Amino acid sequence: MKTIIRNQMFPLISLFDDFFENRTSDEVKQSMQQVKSCQMPVDIVENEREYKVLANLPGISKNDVKISYLEGQMTIETVEREAAKTEVETEQKVLNCERYCGTYHRSLYLPENIEAEKINAKMENGVLTVIIPKIEPKKHSFIEIK
Repeated sequence: MKTIIRNQMFPLISLFDDFFENRTSDEVKQSMQQVKSCQMPVDIVENEREYKVLANLPGISKNDVKISYLEGQMTIETVEREAAKTEVETEQKVLNCERYCGTYHRSLYLPENIEAEKINAKMENGVLTVIIPKIEPKKHSFIEIK
């Protein structure tokens, strides 16, 4: 199995990072870092019975996560939380600020062979797992000729 490096998954972000790395102010760099941080990466796996969507949501309570399904589209979103504020003395300069506190939002189009009313989810150790059962394929029925 080949390991995918994050920059390979998001080549445009990497391209912009390389281009702007030494050409922007600290405020713009911080803003760009925050945009990258708030993405909700997901893994989607499939077996013969179901699809599973796994999303890392560290530090987020299951009560702050909302999952909806409408017309073939599943949306996962989080409730906005207050930022964990760190006291910074006036003589100190923040060199790097990557912790993100805000909302996450991700929409996925699901295939037609699912049982939408049986979708369920669980949250464990900061990982959201959404289980999407597949519809059992119809078995061939044979008609007796009389």
